[in-house]
Amino acid sequence: MTSNDFTQLASNPKADGNSDLGPARFLKHTAVYGVGSMLLQAVNFVLLPLYTHYLEPSDFGILEILNRTGDILVVLLMANGIRAATFTFYCQADSNQARVRNASTVALVMWSGCLLGLLFSIAFAPVIGNALGIENDWLTILGLAAAISQMLPALPMALMQTRVESIAFVWSSVFTLVTRLSVIVLCVVIMRTGVWGVLMGTLVANVGAGCILSFREFSKSGFRPDLTTLFPVIRFAWPFVPGGLIGFAMMSGDRYFLLNSAGPESLGIYSLGARLASVVTTVCFAPFFKVWSASMYTVYQSPNSSQVVGQMFTRLLAPSVFAGLLVFLFRSEILQLLASPEYSGAATIIGPMIISSLLITAQILGDGAFYVYRRSRTKLCVTIGSTIVALVLYSVLIPLFEMWGAALAVVLSSTFYASATLMTAQTVFRIQFEWGRLLALAGITLILAVTSNAVSPDATGIAIKVALAFAYPVFLWKVNIISQEEKVTITRAFLTIRRFLRRLTGFVRRSEG
Repeated sequence: MTSNDFTQLASNPKADGNSDLGPARFLKHTAVYGVGSMLLQAVNFVLLPLYTHYLEPSDFGILEILNRTGDILVVLLMANGIRAATFTFYCQADSNQARVRNASTVALVMWSGCLLGLLFSIAFAPVIGNALGIENDWLTILGLAAAISQMLPALPMALMQTRVESIAFVWSSVFTLVTRLSVIVLCVVIMRTGVWGVLMGTLVANVGAGCILSFREFSKSGFRPDLTTLFPVIRFAWPFVPGGLIGFAMMSGDRYFLLNSAGPESLGIYSLGARLASVVTTVCFAPFFKVWSASMYTVYQSPNSSQVVGQMFTRLLAPSVFAGLLVFLFRSEILQLLASPEYSGAATIIGPMIISSLLITAQILGDGAFYVYRRSRTKLCVTIGSTIVALVLYSVLIPLFEMWGAALAVVLSSTFYASATLMTAQTVFRIQFEWGRLLALAGITLILAVTSNAVSPDATGIAIKVALAFAYPVFLWKVNIISQEEKVTITRAFLTIRRFLRRLTGFVRRSEG
């Protein structure tokens, strides 16, 4: 990928001034998103020991199943489709006025959905709570309302992302996270309200952030929904509802089967392992993808798009592979640091869940063709087939092997889903995958992961794992799996960071003097 290709990567003339997103700006915005992701994980790491010390595994399981059930309701409210419509209609608008109208129309659909979802939660809380084994209807309502509230800040933050306003995006995330953390600590640690406090913190943070960010967005540009765009937005978004429900059954159905087979305590332990594995995508994939998702529309239609998309596939996937290796190497140490001994069983399923996360990352990258060429119905067919496979695996393996069966079923279903997505996407847009680099990366990572299992769990073993972690990128560099152009980019980024740290150190010393 040349410098000209990288400039084309985000040179969207319709993206409100972001037509000059060359290598430096791409990396800058990625770095900013990366800081935001690390802050998110920092908050999550603070919350995890809080959860595992103030919530029993069974309570953690109840929290997990409430969150997952709330996600079902969010899918029914077209949240996935609305977010995708925000990117598609905003990025492909041909004027500032059209962008304002499209954003306002999408907001109108989203706000109406939130109101309907809240009314539904109040009306059907007894039925839902009874099905989940939750006796208190108000707890069910609070859990569903907390899930719905996630939609409120999602739209203005999606608009920031389409305009590649990375700093504003991160500040908005920080505000939401700090608010959430503060309320949760107050309710769980001081007031000892358990699951109630966790859900209340989420609800307060999302409502506050949603109101403030929406006011910021529409006070600048005005709120001017276009009724002629209303039905095209809904028509674009509705296939994501059945697709989202089917996808939810595939991605979260394991929790319900495990709850039924092993109870909330096993579900709580399993969910902790899954959360730790999700660090792989949150820290290393999400920052890059936030920039890529706003710029891929132009890339897919550039002259050498097939090669460029293939290169980006490797470059976006590789950091997640490295992060996955790190989490796997130090999984026992991480659990000892963050969780009480009751959760130690989570170590056994972290590895399979990391593999699943990497497969889903590949699947997400393959989805780009469906979004760019508006083939959401094709994506729906792929998701239906993959979900059928997943549900069969869940129904067979989880009753037999419980947590291990759930982890194995997730890996097998993710493999099928990623393969089906990429093969189908190839019929829409032909990607020139870098098979040599991808296979080398996977093989080296697998060898190191298997080797680490033979290391003893003492201080010497930790030192060996640290050495393996450092040797991994050095080896990739030396054998030229990292290309020369990537080496130049990484070196420049390193030098920029070093200069920044030196300036920061000098500023601190002058301040102290």
